[in-house]
Amino acid sequence: MTQETQIFKDTIANMINEMNEVVNKPEQLTLDALQGKADVHDVMAAVAQSELMVQTATTITGKILQTYEKIMQISI
Repeated sequence: MTQETQIFKDTIANMINEMNEVVNKPEQLTLDALQGKADVHDVMAAVAQSELMVQTATTITGKILQTYEKIMQISI
């Protein structure tokens, strides 16, 4: 595996880990809010951030797939 491939792989893995953290945050904040340990506004902000992260990840995945398809169409 080339160094560039490893860097790309690490970057994608880091993005996925960050996305998982952001997506799971509203669940924990909701539980905290039910126990009176968090504000409902914090929960709403976390949900909005989570939705934005999922939309961004979906867009990036689509662009990567489009690029891959274009590369595969190139005749050598």
